[in-house]
Formats: sequence, C-alpha cells, structure tokens
Amino acid sequence: MAIALRYFLLMPLVCSLPLVIGCSEPEACDAMVHPVTAFVANRSGQPLSMLSVTDTLRRTGAVFQVVAPSDETLSPDSTRVVPIFPDTLSEVLDEPFGDNVIVVVTAESRSTSAVYRLIHDVCSSVRRVAGPDTLVLR
Repeated sequence: MAIALRYFLLMPLVCSLPLVIGCSEPEACDAMVHPVTAFVANRSGQPLSMLSVTDTLRRTGAVFQVVAPSDETLSPDSTRVVPIFPDTLSEVLDEPFGDNVIVVVTAESRSTSAVYRLIHDVCSSVRRVAGPDTLVLR
C-alpha cells in the first residue's frame, strides 16, 4: 500500500521528464494537416516562373514531387513560403528517429537545395528539426 501511494505521488514528476516510456499524459493535438514549409527567395534579378519542389528521402532514395511546376511568377527580390514536405507523406519517415530529406527547389533554369532532418512529433505530424529557413534562387 505504501509503495503504491509513493508511485501515485511521484507519477506527475516522472511523466514531466522527457523521453519517459509508460507515461500517458494527454496531448493537445491539432486535427489539421500542416506541411513543413520554408521560404524561397528569388535573388536572380529577374522574374522566375515554373517553381517546383522535389524531395528525396536519403535513406531509401524515394523521390516525391511536392509542388508541381506552375506558371505563377516569383518576382525579383521577393520571398514566398512554399511547402517542402507534406504531412501526408509522414508514413515514409523512419520512426522514431526521422530521416534526412534533400529538398530541391527549381524555377526555370535556377535551382537550390538543402538537407532537412524531419521527424514525427507526439501528434504524428512531421516537424523540421534541422535545415535552413530560407532557400535562395540565384
């Protein structure tokens, strides 16, 4: 009885520590699907169209078209937020460690790329843990 009472009193303290297995504290998860995004900056000095985003999962080599080329123009010296990894592809990431994803942004004859580390968070959404905030087209 005394042991059970001590466990009951210590449980809130133990569950507040990160990475403790066996704790079932309620989580407030958003039901909306949110893609991982980054800024794309046009520093080429000219308008660019046909913007596309392609991801390659480094572990498997799988390639995913995230943003199909469009006629929308990215003005010179402008910045736009674009999705770089959709939540709908979360099942391809290694659990619980995540994966490195090579993101390539292309517009006309310009391209840029970066490596991002993506993981599942506690709500099974994809979250960026490493990688630049801005990709620059020159």
